[in-house]
Amino acid sequence: MTITPTPAPSPSLIELLKRIAKAFEEKNVPYAVSGALALMIWGFVRATRDIDLIISVPSVRLPQAIETLFSLGCKGEIREAIAQLRKDHFMTFTCNRIEIEVFIPVLSYHDQIIKRRVQKDVEGIPVWFVTAEDLVVIKMLFQRTKDIADVKGVVATLREQLDRNYVQRTLKEILPEKDSRLKEMEGIFRAMPQARG
Repeated sequence: MTITPTPAPSPSLIELLKRIAKAFEEKNVPYAVSGALALMIWGFVRATRDIDLIISVPSVRLPQAIETLFSLGCKGEIREAIAQLRKDHFMTFTCNRIEIEVFIPVLSYHDQIIKRRVQKDVEGIPVWFVTAEDLVVIKMLFQRTKDIADVKGVVATLREQLDRNYVQRTLKEILPEKDSRLKEMEGIFRAMPQARG
């Protein structure tokens, strides 16, 4: 089944996403699209002007992954990117005025995201996306105001299609027992029953 994000992001953003997907497949770079583009794929629309990627490669292959982005017109320096990665666990690049944030697995859970990713058709190009459940987990871990709004949007959109047990189990495996995010997630689920009323 072909899914086209609507309302559509700019043609240049979608075109860049497709080029990244093709390039990473050719270079055998495991990746998954997260962020607002993944939200759209799962049915909750939020405007975006950037691309969030999770990539999973050994550190020795990081330069190759970065060079792959550079070959598509992205700007930056490999040494600066790796220094940012060591400090913040992500790297930021600009490609034709489009910002790309690249996250590298830090927790063992991040490798699980790549194993569970799903492929969707974007204008004729197969692109790997994080699952809806992992998108919710990622958003809860960040817990910014926009992330909570996104979580509520996904839960309200997918309802019974969302594996709530997986989400809660995964958050409990990652977070301390009394972490506020666990209670907040439970509250969101309670407020939005799986069956539509």
